[in-house]
Amino acid sequence: MLSTHIDPFYFIFTLNNSGSTVFSQLLANNILDGYLPPHGNNEGQWIPEVTDMMRKDPWNPQTKMDWEFIKSTWRKYLTNASKKIFIESSPPNMIRIKSIQDYFKPKGACLFISNPYLHISSCIHRYSKNETFKNAAQRLSYSWLDKAKFQLENVQNFQNLPLIKYEHFCVHPEQAARKALKQLQKNEKNKIITTNIKGKKNTLMKSITNMTPRHLAFLGDEGIDIINTILSEHPTTLYQLGYELIGHKKATRILNSNLLQACQGITNRLQWEQIHQI
Repeated sequence: MLSTHIDPFYFIFTLNNSGSTVFSQLLANNILDGYLPPHGNNEGQWIPEVTDMMRKDPWNPQTKMDWEFIKSTWRKYLTNASKKIFIESSPPNMIRIKSIQDYFKPKGACLFISNPYLHISSCIHRYSKNETFKNAAQRLSYSWLDKAKFQLENVQNFQNLPLIKYEHFCVHPEQAARKALKQLQKNEKNKIITTNIKGKKNTLMKSITNMTPRHLAFLGDEGIDIINTILSEHPTTLYQLGYELIGHKKATRILNSNLLQACQGITNRLQWEQIHQI
């Protein structure tokens, strides 16, 4: 049944591996009685009762979801936690905004995206198996393009939803939070709290930090070249989302200014190469 009243949900429509976990935690800190599901990366798709449904071919737009069952399940968790607003950021939701808005009528929502280098590097590091680094970088570059184009359509089709960019969020978390929470002014705290953010591994972060340098170091010249070769054929998508290619000189400047992250990224790449010797 389509919803005719406002439901206690706030949706972050985001690409995967784009920094939305940290952003959702920031919003949870600044919404009165905000609730993050405790499963996976604080995403509703990992609540056990709905996982089989929501993780079955989730990026196929033709895959049908039983939103009534999902909504009732999420509301049960919200009620049991004695909270008032369920914050949901399962990435595949970004290709189903229209049906979600019809079935949920959420209190608020926003769009979220990051630069392709962070997304592609993170996906290779976390998920790539049984393929060479080159093949993984090529495959995930095209994957980012497909998802970025879909998100660009969302920007154009759902102009009431603010677009939050990861890079701006990291530098100006208070501004990003206020922009995202504009629809929830009555539930918004006066002062934006940016501390006590745990990130993906539930390890307390000292501050909200742009992790792009670490991912550039992980990619190295080889990965950056592969990504740039593919993305250079689609300059309009990058431009309309406010991104540009990062060449070797710019990458070097970024890494020289972030030596700790550069070392972390190189270490991660070496470890990845040792595990995935193909």
